[in-house]
Amino acid sequence: MKTNKGFAPIVMVLIIIAVLVVGGGAYYIGIKNSSVSTKTTEMTPAPNSDSTAISTPNPEPTLTPQPTADSPVGTNTTSSVPNIYSIVPAGCPLSGSGFSSVTGELCTNNRTSAKFGDTVYIYGVYLDPNDTIVTYSTIDNGRVLIPVIFISSTFISFVVPPNAGTGFHNIQITKKPDETPLFSNILTLNFTN
Repeated sequence: MKTNKGFAPIVMVLIIIAVLVVGGGAYYIGIKNSSVSTKTTEMTPAPNSDSTAISTPNPEPTLTPQPTADSPVGTNTTSSVPNIYSIVPAGCPLSGSGFSSVTGELCTNNRTSAKFGDTVYIYGVYLDPNDTIVTYSTIDNGRVLIPVIFISSTFISFVVPPNAGTGFHNIQITKKPDETPLFSNILTLNFTN
């Protein structure tokens, strides 16, 4: 009796290795993007900006852990510090999985830049649809309000202002800005022409 072994076992091993590499890379990027900046800045208006400026001092932000079985995504209490962990390509579903319907990119790819007028999509936890603002940093370390297009407890989107200035900007979420503010960690985004 003759048996045909073929290449199926080799292909299966390669698929398993590829899944482990992609999963490990996604975990590493998620941990890397969860670091918190402890720099204190004063929020001031940006030059030549028609956005609304914020004049609240920025205390040290604290990091909120990623959701676990005990704290599911979407849990939103008034005392929870918001945490933002990825800027995704346009057209990704709210689930954050799959491919972008606009760019065709994998939705787990973290965005590092956006052009003026582009819509930016950020995933996070403990966002408050009723009392949350988004700001970006200016070259003189001020902070400027960005109008929000959409917000839920785990997702927020805004348009890059055309007058924001090129270069790297720190994006931060502030919950309850008129009371005792809760500041998220910071994600950096390069604004380009």
